[in-house]
Amino acid sequence: MALYASLHAVGETLVLCSSHISELKLDEPEEAPLLRGLSTSYHQAALLASHLEQPNIVSGMPAAVMQHCQVHGKPAAIYVCFTETMYLDIPSIKSFACLLETSEFEYFSERLKLPKDLDSKLQEIMRNSKTELDNLYL
Repeated sequence: MALYASLHAVGETLVLCSSHISELKLDEPEEAPLLRGLSTSYHQAALLASHLEQPNIVSGMPAAVMQHCQVHGKPAAIYVCFTETMYLDIPSIKSFACLLETSEFEYFSERLKLPKDLDSKLQEIMRNSKTELDNLYL
């Protein structure tokens, strides 16, 4: 697959995905959106979000990418936004914005140049983009 071939070409893989809050198991309830992270054993940097607690799991393509990176000795981290909606929404997207301010995401931050009025820019993107479930295609 082209995706797996491209994973070998990059130094580190960062996966951003979302999941419904009902899939998150916690001892104490928390309000959504919540950001949680996992990493391969080859990822050296500290996670930028709270660690995804057991017995929670990640599934689908994000899990497949992480497994591929682990098996092939590639550093990778996944950040999951647990949200109240089944569809991609602005609060979910904004939960990832804090990651862009870190050195780990510096490459993307320089290219994205987030506007001061992030809410209006995100609303414009959502209106003008094709969204399907928890994916955003730009």
